[in-house]
Amino acid sequence: MLRTMPVVFLLGVGCGGGAGNGATCAAQADCNSALICAGPQDTACTTAPLRECASDSDCATGFCHAVADSCSAYGVGSHCDAACDDTTAPFACGADFTCDTSRTTAGTCAAGPGTSCGVCVPKLCTDNAFTCTATQVCKVGSQIPGGAVYNLSHGCSVVVCTGDADCKMGQSCVNGYCQTAGGTCTMPPS
Repeated sequence: MLRTMPVVFLLGVGCGGGAGNGATCAAQADCNSALICAGPQDTACTTAPLRECASDSDCATGFCHAVADSCSAYGVGSHCDAACDDTTAPFACGADFTCDTSRTTAGTCAAGPGTSCGVCVPKLCTDNAFTCTATQVCKVGSQIPGGAVYNLSHGCSVVVCTGDADCKMGQSCVNGYCQTAGGTCTMPPS
C-alpha cells in the first residue's frame, strides 16, 4: 500500500491538475492547464473571421454582402462586391444566402430592365430556407437586426446546457453547449 501511494500522488502532480492529452472532457477544468477541452462542434480557426465590412459605407465600391465564414461567431462573414441580382449575374450569393432586393435603391445598380438587384443575406431557418445542424435549434428573432453584416445569422442557436441531460439523446454537453459527442483534451491550435 505504501509503495503505490507515492506513485499515485506523483501521477496526480504530473497531470497538472487535470486530464492529459486525448482524455475525455466536458469543460476546460477537466484538462490540465496546457490543454483545451474541444468538442466536435468547437471551431479551431487559425485565421481571423472574414469581416471586410460592417455596412455598405465601408465599401469603396459596391455593397457589403453576407458570406459563409466558418470562423465567424454565427457562420457569417462579410465581403464588398457588386450588387447581387435575383438570378446569377452580375454577382450571385452563396448556397445558404439569398439576394435581398429591398436594401438597394433605383440607380444604385447597373441592372437591366426586369432585373432586380440587392445584397446577399443569410437564408433563414424560420422561413424553412435553411436547416440548422443537429446541435442547434431554430429560434424566431435570433437573426440580429441592424448592426454589422457579419453579425447576421441564419436564425439557428446553439443549445446551452449544464450537463448531458440538457441535450438530445446521444449528444454531450461540452463547454456549455450541446455537441454531437464528448470533448477531448487537446493542444490549442497554433
